[in-house]
Amino acid sequence: MAFSEFFKKLMFAREINFGEDMELFGIRWYILPLKYLAGLNHELIKNVKGAKQLIYDEGHFVGDLAVGQLVHKYGMTGMKAVENGLEITKFAGFGGSWKIPELDDKGNSIMHVASNYAKEYKERYGKQKGCIDYHWAGVLAGGYKTIYNIDVICYETMCVAKGDPYCEFIIRSKKNVDAKKKWLKWIK
Repeated sequence: MAFSEFFKKLMFAREINFGEDMELFGIRWYILPLKYLAGLNHELIKNVKGAKQLIYDEGHFVGDLAVGQLVHKYGMTGMKAVENGLEITKFAGFGGSWKIPELDDKGNSIMHVASNYAKEYKERYGKQKGCIDYHWAGVLAGGYKTIYNIDVICYETMCVAKGDPYCEFIIRSKKNVDAKKKWLKWIK
């Protein structure tokens, strides 16, 4: 794996450490096999009421935490923070090809990604009837909220696990959302 210029700068500045603990921005991290994450999320959704919200909220926390370091510690804004935040997720193994959008003047955007997580989920559990990446939707919502300082929600409308060619995530300002829509009923 070749490191991007961003990661090379982080290593040079000693903001990423692969010593006894893996640290990024002084925060300890660990890398999990996607097979494990897919299995954990599958079992949670199958067995725990409110699991979709729990997985989304956990992703939101991670997005806010990781991108928050870029925004608050390094003063990155807008697309620079989005691009470098996505470098972190690529490093963690979540996806390959990205179409990186900015929020429009109403706080809305659409993102496409060939999600490695959705590929793994489909391989493990077969073709799905609905979208499955609640974690990544939460990560995007947390990251975009931190970058643009507005409350957003994110939901998936297309998914590799359903057989779609890519996953599509809709990012919306909370004030521009019709919460009565079926796919938003579980998001707080």
